[in-house]
Amino acid sequence: MNYSIYSNQFIPLYEDFDIIDRIKLDGEFSQSLTGGGISHLNIGEKLTSIRQMKQLIEYSIKAGCEHFAVNYNFCQCVNNHIAIAGPSNTCPICSAPIKTQYTRIIGYWVPVSSWNKGRQEEHKKRVFKKYSSSTHSSQQMTNKKIHSHMNP
Repeated sequence: MNYSIYSNQFIPLYEDFDIIDRIKLDGEFSQSLTGGGISHLNIGEKLTSIRQMKQLIEYSIKAGCEHFAVNYNFCQCVNNHIAIAGPSNTCPICSAPIKTQYTRIIGYWVPVSSWNKGRQEEHKKRVFKKYSSSTHSSQQMTNKKIHSHMNP
């Protein structure tokens, strides 16, 4: 097999999947693992509501996706503004060019520029989704059919 990068994700981070659908599918796939796995949820906005985070955690567990990480992408522009955004070339605060992007790898925040070339190219394609209570209400999450060992 010839891969430019290896990944620990069932659904590549550059695939445009709804966060709730990613959780549901990762939860289903994770049930066949004996050593565990982790689902990376690329969120393109800062989660500021305790209710939002609680809703996300409860849905993930119900879906069988017990190991997950909320991933943000921090962008620092030439004017030193730092904002949470997906891979971006311009600052969402002042429209200046982005000089550095940071994201989490195995629990550590690192500049994307320190990654190998293959991983840097993959990062440019990553999809960061909005997660807001208006987009993902409790009712919508309840209506998503979940097949898991926790909720047969």
